Amino acid sequence: MKFTTFISCVWKIFLILAAQPLFSFADEKQNCVPGLHNVTNTNRKAPPRFTVSWKTTADPVTEIVIEVIREWSPTGADRFYQLVLDNFYNCATFFRVVPGFVIQFGLAAEPEETAKWDHPIVDDTYNVQSNTLGTLSFAMAGPGTRTSQIFVNLADNTNLDSQGFTPFARTISGFSVWHEIYNPTKESGGASQGKLTREGNKWILAEFPDIDLILSTSYEIIENGDDTNDVP
Repeated sequence: MKFTTFISCVWKIFLILAAQPLFSFADEKQNCVPGLHNVTNTNRKAPPRFTVSWKTTADPVTEIVIEVIREWSPTGADRFYQLVLDNFYNCATFFRVVPGFVIQFGLAAEPEETAKWDHPIVDDTYNVQSNTLGTLSFAMAGPGTRTSQIFVNLADNTNLDSQGFTPFARTISGFSVWHEIYNPTKESGGASQGKLTREGNKWILAEFPDIDLILSTSYEIIENGDDTNDVP
């Protein structure tokens, strides 16, 4: 084999290997399967504290880990716990990214699952915790409208406290991943929530192929929490 031919072969192999993760990564989004949606008891109470870990397409190595503290928002924590048990957030996309403000998600990959949890919960009547950097709250359109959509605070958004946004969790690990999540629309309103509600991932992955999503969810009930986290 001539030296030039050898170099050419090596270069072709390199190109194939370099390109492969891109194709498999796109396939991973398209082939994402949420799992069973078999939670029927929507009155299930959350533990006092538990952690949820999310593996995302933004960073397949580092997971986002949040700690849910029921005392902060009892009704919100209960709903979130029920959603986690029902695999609601698996394959859910980050459809609204507002740098320096919030990242919003919580419309299921499957329209039927979004519809299943579309009944609102009652508001928590007080704010134990402020909407500080790294905390998570339910999104809402006014009093009594919290369902499944949540957001993470990318800054100290304490102005949201008086508007009824009640944090139920905080980021304790993988905070940097929030900043890696792709902004699909570059607009503050994000992708169409109406279309995503009606058509699910079939629509949004076709419309925004680079959008990031949650690949898997795991949770762990903890007995005692501490006040440490990696939020800068």
